[in-house]
Amino acid sequence: MRACCTYLALTSLICLSAVAVADTLQRGDSTITFSAPALPDNAPMPVGGVAALYSKLYYPPQLRTRPYVIHGKAIVLATIEANGRVSEVSLSPRMHPELERVVIQAFHACQWKPARKHSVPVRASVRFPISFDTYKK
Repeated sequence: MRACCTYLALTSLICLSAVAVADTLQRGDSTITFSAPALPDNAPMPVGGVAALYSKLYYPPQLRTRPYVIHGKAIVLATIEANGRVSEVSLSPRMHPELERVVIQAFHACQWKPARKHSVPVRASVRFPISFDTYKK
């Protein structure tokens, strides 16, 4: 049995709740204010690059012995604190619990460079698509 696991995109989307930049629009007697979050200058990244995160992902051996194939695809949302610590990891949609456990452990096991805004480390979230597939022979 050969496992081909973990597809991780090199690009990541940043979500940051910080100071907002506002724009205002006047419609009749109503005022509409739009705001967008201020994005960091650099996204949080694993120390050693995405390859460091790849090296911590694997297909669980206990799932390989099952008579049916278990696979999963999800977007992983991880919140990286200003000190580089992972504070939250969530997956959407949910995957098999064993696959989720491997992903969450991998994100916590990596050292992270925090996002920076004006050269100051800030809390930010990063999203990675991830996929587990196996091919039984």
